[in-house]
Amino acid sequence: MSVSGSWDEQGRPSNDWTSVPMRHSHDEDVFVARVFFPDGEIGTNFRWGIELDRPGMPDIWAVAAELDDESSSRRECSFEPGRT
Repeated sequence: MSVSGSWDEQGRPSNDWTSVPMRHSHDEDVFVARVFFPDGEIGTNFRWGIELDRPGMPDIWAVAAELDDESSSRRECSFEPGRT
């Protein structure tokens, strides 16, 4: 399982999406991935989604909902990093 998004390996916006492996958290029943974004990208809109692997079916896109846009069939989420 991995999270893929519209950032490069340095956490800057990119049209070529980068994938980061996810791992199961032992503290909670969730999967997590760590992606770091430079301070200069605070407020930048990034798009992302999840890819799953099943036997014989690698890289299944796991975002079922389409964007709230009748002219688009994209299935992705978005966020803007903030200060921590």
